[in-house]
Amino acid sequence: MKLYRLLLRLYPPGFRADYSEPMQQLVRDQSRRLPPLQLYATILADLFRSLPQAHLDEIRNQGMKHLLTPFTYLFSLAAMAFLARVELHSDDSGVIVGLVLAMTFTLGCLHPKRAWLWALTALCIPAAELLWGAASNYDMMLLAGFMTFIGLCGSFAGAYARVHLAQ
Repeated sequence: MKLYRLLLRLYPPGFRADYSEPMQQLVRDQSRRLPPLQLYATILADLFRSLPQAHLDEIRNQGMKHLLTPFTYLFSLAAMAFLARVELHSDDSGVIVGLVLAMTFTLGCLHPKRAWLWALTALCIPAAELLWGAASNYDMMLLAGFMTFIGLCGSFAGAYARVHLAQ
């Protein structure tokens, strides 16, 4: 249940305020009647279905007063596509780490409240390797952990720069 509460943090704050308790109760009820593997598959399927919609609804409800949020999401998607392409065509790890730091720093500056989310941009590197590369699962776990750390460093540095150095 702790893991599910952590996954609920991926939803926007307004959505969590309205639906967090009923969603947790539903998972508790399902955990009593479903085997663990089926329960986790159901949770992940629901997460992939409802999470993008919840964020889109949040953007729509805020109106155009927050044009920066959709722009930041688009920039994040473009950064992920660019990084995946560079990863597949380059053997220079230093360049890739520098690009991840630069892009996550920029995303952290653009939208500091979601710095943790922009760190996920770095996960396109192991995803590209997993889909089109020939690395082992152990290598992918190490790469995912390292790239997440680099992404967190860049995005939180950008958030810090925006919040504290802009004053």
